[in-house]
Amino acid sequence: MIFLNPAVLIGLLAASIPVIIHLFNLRKLKKIEFSTIIFLKELQKTKIRKIKLKQWILLFLRTMIIISLVAAFARPTVEQVTLSAGSSSAKTSAVFIIDNSFSMSVISANGSYLNHAKEIADKILNEFEEGDEIAVITTDGYVNAFDDRFTNKANALKILEDIELSYVRKPLDESILKAVELIESSKNYNKEVFVYSDFQKSAFEQREIFLPTGDDIRLYLIYLSDKTANNFYVRKVEPGNQIFEKSKIVNFVSEVAGSAGSNQQSITASLFINGIRSAQRNAELTDGESIALNFEALLSQSGLLEITVEIDDDDISQDNRRFSSLLIPEKIKILLLSDTNSDFVFVRTALRGSSSGVIDITEAVHSRINSFNLNDYDAVFLSAAGDMNVKKIKDYLNAGGNVILFPSSSLSLEGFKNITGNLGINLNSTMIDISAADIGAAVFDKIDFAHPVFSDLFEMRKQQIESPDIFRYIKFTSIFPGAKIISLIDDSVFLCEFNLENGKVMLFNTAPVTGWSSFPLKGIFAPLMNKIVFYLSSQNKTGKNYKAGEMIDLTISSEKRGSITVIRPDGSKDFLQTDTLITKRNLTYAQTNLTGIYKFYSGDELFDFAGINIDPLESQTEYIDINVLAEIIKNKGFLGKIIEILPGENYSEQIYQSRFGIELWKYFLAAALIMALVEMLISRSSKKELASLEN
Repeated sequence: MIFLNPAVLIGLLAASIPVIIHLFNLRKLKKIEFSTIIFLKELQKTKIRKIKLKQWILLFLRTMIIISLVAAFARPTVEQVTLSAGSSSAKTSAVFIIDNSFSMSVISANGSYLNHAKEIADKILNEFEEGDEIAVITTDGYVNAFDDRFTNKANALKILEDIELSYVRKPLDESILKAVELIESSKNYNKEVFVYSDFQKSAFEQREIFLPTGDDIRLYLIYLSDKTANNFYVRKVEPGNQIFEKSKIVNFVSEVAGSAGSNQQSITASLFINGIRSAQRNAELTDGESIALNFEALLSQSGLLEITVEIDDDDISQDNRRFSSLLIPEKIKILLLSDTNSDFVFVRTALRGSSSGVIDITEAVHSRINSFNLNDYDAVFLSAAGDMNVKKIKDYLNAGGNVILFPSSSLSLEGFKNITGNLGINLNSTMIDISAADIGAAVFDKIDFAHPVFSDLFEMRKQQIESPDIFRYIKFTSIFPGAKIISLIDDSVFLCEFNLENGKVMLFNTAPVTGWSSFPLKGIFAPLMNKIVFYLSSQNKTGKNYKAGEMIDLTISSEKRGSITVIRPDGSKDFLQTDTLITKRNLTYAQTNLTGIYKFYSGDELFDFAGINIDPLESQTEYIDINVLAEIIKNKGFLGKIIEILPGENYSEQIYQSRFGIELWKYFLAAALIMALVEMLISRSSKKELASLEN
C-alpha cells in the first residue's frame, strides 16, 4: 500500500493525544475510613475489571479514530501496478489520440463530442509535470509538426486547443499503432496512451494491422458517445446521362441513406448547379434505409458545373451534402485526319450543319499529324491509311483521347489490319465487295438503342432507323473486348466501341463515302456523327471522385511545364511545380482535407478537376460494444493494460486508480465514523458504571 498524499501522515502524531489524556486522568486512590468490612463486600471485583477493560478499549478506539482520519486524508492506495510506476519522481511519456472525424460533431449534454474530448484531455494534460514527454495526434493525420514526436506540456496544450473537426476519415487502429510505435521509442518508465473517441463500429476495420507492444503501456479508452445520433446522409450523386450538351436536360442520380437508430424522417433533397437550386425531391427515410432520388435539370450554361445534392441538417451536418462535377466546353475541338480530303466531305458537312457552332473543326492530311498537339482536341476522326503515325495516336489514347476510326477509301485490307493491330485492336477481318459480286447490299440488323449515342434521336420512343445499303466493307464478327453498337445482317459489325488505354475508339467498318455505301446520304448519318462527337467529348468531362484524404492523380503533359495552380473548395490556392517535366508524367495532389471541387489550371487553362467527398462509413453512427472493443485491440497484439472509461464516469479517479491502484480513503473514513459511534456507546456505558460504583 502507498499514500498519494504522504505529507498528511505527520498528523499521526495526534494519535498520542488520547494516551496523554488517559495518563493525566488516572484517578488517584482515596483513603476511606470504615469500621466494618461490609463496604468491601459491596465492591464487586468483576465490575472494576470491566470498567478498566472499557477504559483501555476507549483509549484504543480514540487513538484509531485519529489514525484512520489522518490515513484517509493521506489517500492510501492498494497498488495494481509496480511501485515505480506510481512514483511521482518517475517521468512519463504519454500520447493523446483525439478522434476529430466529423462524427464527433454530435452534440450531447456536455457539448459536442470533440469539444468534450478536448476539455477532458486539457484537464488531464494539466496534471502532467514539466519534463514529461507528451504527443498529441489526431485521427485524420493532418494535425501539426509534432504529431510524430514528443513535445512538452505547453506545446501539447496549444496543439490540443487548435484541433478542429476534419472531413478525413482514417481507421482508429492506425492512430493507435502510430501512438504505440512512438511511445515504445521512449525511455521513460511510465507509458500511457489516451484515446478520446465515439468508437464507431467502423473505426476498427477488418484488416491486418498489428499492435506490437510490451506489457508496460496503459491504454485508456475514453468513450464520449452517450446518445443515439439521428443522422441521414447523401451517399452518392452522379450524372445519369453520358452526353452533356448546353440547353439540354440532364438526369442526376443521388442516393440518400439513414444511419442505424435514426428516427423516421421526411427528407428534402435539393440539387444545386453552381450554387443555384435546380431541382428538389422529398422522401421518407428511417434508420438503415437508403433511397435513390432522380433529379432532372436543364444545363443552361457551359464551362465547369459544380453539382451538389444537399439534405436538411441533423445531428451530423458534414455529411448532408455531396459533390460532383462535369464540364460542358464552350467549343468542342475536332481534328479530321485523312489521306485524302474527299474521305471526310460528308462528315465535315454533317458536323458543321448540325452543331450550332459548338463544334470547331480542323482538317489535315495524315502527313501533317506531327504538326498538331492531339491532346488539344476532344476527338480525332481518322481515315485509316497505311502511312499513319500510329504511335502518336496511341499516345493520344493513353492520355485519354478519343478516336473515330474509318477505313480509308483507298486502304488495303492488310493496311487496315496493321493499323488496328498496332492500336491494340486485333480483328479477324476480310474485305467484302458486294458491288463486284453483283449481289444484294448489306443492311443493318441489330442496333443497341440503349447506347448513349441514340439518346434523344427518336420522337415518341419510335426507335426506327432506315438502313443504308452497304456495298463495300471490312467484315469482322469477333470484337472482344469491344462492344457492338450496330451489326449487319451477316452478323458482321458496322459500328463498335473499344476502351483503349485511357481513351475510346469508335470503329466503323465502311468508309464514309458514297462509293462504299449510302450511309452518308441517310437521315441517320448527320445526327449520329454529332451524337458520337458529344458522347466522346463528354468522356473525362465528369470529375473524378475521391474520398477526403485520398490523393488526386494528375496527368501532366510536357507542354504544361511550369506552375500548376490548384483552386481548393474554399477558394484558397496551392501551386505545383512541373518545370522539370520533359514528357507527360503522373503527379499526385495530397492536400485533400476539404470536401468540394478541386480545379487544376495550367496558366488560364482548366485541364483537370475532381470532387472530394466524405467517406460514408463515418456517417454510420453505430457504436462499438464496450465488451468487444478491448478484445479487438488485444487480438491485434496489444499486451498492455486497457482501461475503459464510460460517459459519466469519473475519468480522473479511473486514471488515478489505474496508475496507483484502488484508493482506500473512503474505507478509512467509514472506519473512523464507525469507531466514533462505538466509542460514544462504550463511553456512555462506562460513565454510568463508574458513577454507580462511586455511589
